Amino acid sequence: MLPAIVREAPSDALKDKLMLEVLEAETGDSMGISAYSLTRSLANDGFSNGLASLAILGLIKDAMIVRREGHDQDGDIYISYSLTDKGRDRLLERYVEIKRFEEEQKRGPAPPTKARKDLAPSTSFSHDLDDDDIPF
Repeated sequence: MLPAIVREAPSDALKDKLMLEVLEAETGDSMGISAYSLTRSLANDGFSNGLASLAILGLIKDAMIVRREGHDQDGDIYISYSLTDKGRDRLLERYVEIKRFEEEQKRGPAPPTKARKDLAPSTSFSHDLDDDDIPF
């Protein structure tokens, strides 16, 4: 499963993730990835089918991916998606940023800062106020 790319607007992050999914599928199948497999993979990463469909529509409109119709062994029609040259170019342009994000994900989140235990909380301020005084 590919990581979500989250350095920009969520819709762009989803589009980048979607294109990476298509690219990964294309390395094994020249027909691309089926619509079912693509939306299922994105759903497993927490994206709704509606949001995934909007991202697909946007990528088709921007000529980043193409929609294809094929026939399975039973003769039923299925939809698949493939990257265009423009889509491949966009991924290559963003390669460094995507790689940096994946490396950050491998390292995990930054450890929380530790509070100094040797300092007791100050109470002097609260004793200086009357009940009618507002501290802000």
